Amino acid sequence: MSNFKLEEIIGHGLEMPKKGISINVSDSKEVFIKAFKYFLEMQDEKKIFVFKKGYEDICDWLTDNHGKGLLILGNCSLGKTFMTRYVLPAIILKYTGRVLKNYDLNCDDIDEILKRRICGIDDVGTEDVKNDYGTKRMAFAEIVDNAEKNSNILVITTNLSGKQIEDQYGLRIFERLLAITKRVIISGEGERG
Repeated sequence: MSNFKLEEIIGHGLEMPKKGISINVSDSKEVFIKAFKYFLEMQDEKKIFVFKKGYEDICDWLTDNHGKGLLILGNCSLGKTFMTRYVLPAIILKYTGRVLKNYDLNCDDIDEILKRRICGIDDVGTEDVKNDYGTKRMAFAEIVDNAEKNSNILVITTNLSGKQIEDQYGLRIFERLLAITKRVIISGEGERG
C-alpha cells in the first residue's frame, strides 16, 4: 500500500476518509458516577444515583470509543435523556474539549445538526417527517448517512428496540447506525418504578 501517494489522490479531487473523534477517559467509571451524582444533586438533592445495567458499557465507551458514537436504547424513565443532556456533555467537554450539543429532531434545524462533528439526538423514533418548503426530509436518515460519510460522532437515545428502529427507518439506516455506534441497552427500574 506504500505505492499510494496521498498528494496525488487529493490532487485528483478524490475523497480521503476522515479520522473519527477519539474519546479516552481514564477512570471513566469513577468520572461517570461523579458527574451523574453531581447533576442529579443539582436537580434534586433527594434523588439517589443508581448504577443501572448498561451504564458499564457507557463507561467502556468513554474509556475508548474507537471513533464510534453511542446508541442508547431502553424504556422510559431510565435516565437516558438526563445522561446525554448533562452527564456525557460535561465529561466529553472536560476530557476532549469538544462540545456535545443535543438536539430534538422535531424542533431543531436539520442543517445545523448536519454541520456538527459530534452531537446528541434525543428520543429518536418520535420525530415527524420534516416538510421543508414542500420537500420532505427524513431527518434521522440524513443525519446517520452524514455521520457515516464524515466520521461524525452521534450520541442517540431511543425507547425503540433494534427491531423497531429497523422497521421504522429501514435496514440500510439500521446497519449504518450499528456500524457507526456502540449499542447499549439500559435496563433497571425507572423513576416511577
